Amino acid sequence: VAFTSIVMFELFQAISCRSIRRSVFCVGVFANKWLWVAVSSSLALQLAIMYIPFLQGIFRMSALSAGEWAVIVAVALSGFVYLEVHKVLARK
Repeated sequence: VAFTSIVMFELFQAISCRSIRRSVFCVGVFANKWLWVAVSSSLALQLAIMYIPFLQGIFRMSALSAGEWAVIVAVALSGFVYLEVHKVLARK
């Protein structure tokens, strides 16, 4: 759970850091296709090491439940929300 939480947090942070001063929603969430290629690839690799049995053994990972995923996404999303709110408040 911890490793996946860190990965998800970093993926959300990468999306938010598209611009340091402007909100990702002003810059364009999908404006940088290479960022989305990187995020999608990272997520696919994370899912692979969690759900492909051969890779589970190598990385000593196990599949997560829906509840665990909900907590991970909520925690990771909180960092994204913080960064976006900080950008808005810093401009005022």
